[in-house]
Amino acid sequence: MNDDLAKRVAKLEEELAEAKKAKEPFKPKAPMPRFDPTEGMRMPPSAVKPMADLIPDVKGQGFNPNAWAQTRVAQPSSLIPQSGPGKRVKRGTGWAPEPKAEDRSRQFAQFDRMVEGMVGGPNDTSKLK
Repeated sequence: MNDDLAKRVAKLEEELAEAKKAKEPFKPKAPMPRFDPTEGMRMPPSAVKPMADLIPDVKGQGFNPNAWAQTRVAQPSSLIPQSGPGKRVKRGTGWAPEPKAEDRSRQFAQFDRMVEGMVGGPNDTSKLK
């Protein structure tokens, strides 16, 4: 019985070794090239010099702690406080006033005259035949 088990175990180990050999990961023959659209790009010095001249060289300058305050974009004038020694800020609710209704009586009268010219007055049925 031990011999049978030993033979079965040996046979299973051989099958396992063959299965491991068959499941090796795929390895391409040659390495896949990476896509680089800038590979091999060259520029003549006459084209590079004007671009390099646009960027200032800051290596020799020291640290400026006020650089942000000197280069930031200014606030809109509506956000800057207008109060000062002689100025007083007028504060309101922030709501726009309610719009007033437009007087359209002249437009209605003109439309009524146009209708009278085409078909007569409101009770005239002579032109509706």
